[in-house]
Amino acid sequence: MPGLKEYKAGKFNIISDVDEDIHTANERRLDEIIGKNITGKLHTGRGRKEQVVCGMRWWLRNELRKIDDHFVNFLKVVAARAESEIEYIVLGYTNLQYAQPA
Repeated sequence: MPGLKEYKAGKFNIISDVDEDIHTANERRLDEIIGKNITGKLHTGRGRKEQVVCGMRWWLRNELRKIDDHFVNFLKVVAARAESEIEYIVLGYTNLQYAQPA
C-alpha cells in the first residue's frame, strides 16, 4: 500500500499544474500505482459530492477517536486525583446555599 504510506509520511503532493483538487490528485497517484484501467472505474456510481462526504466522514471519525482518547485520559486523571484526595472534607454548601446533589 504505497499510497497510504505516502499519506502517512506526508509525502503525497498535489501538483498544481496537473491536479484540479484532492480528488484528481488521488486518481492521478492511483493511476501511477495500479494503472489507469482500474482507477478509471473507481468513481463509477459516485459523484464528487459523495466522495467529499466520504472523506469528511473518515476525517471526522479519526478526529473523534483522538478526542475519545483524550477524554479517557482525562477521566483517568480525575479518578486518580479523587482517589489520592479521598480524605479531604468537601463542604455541602456553594455560594452560601446547599449544594445540589449530583
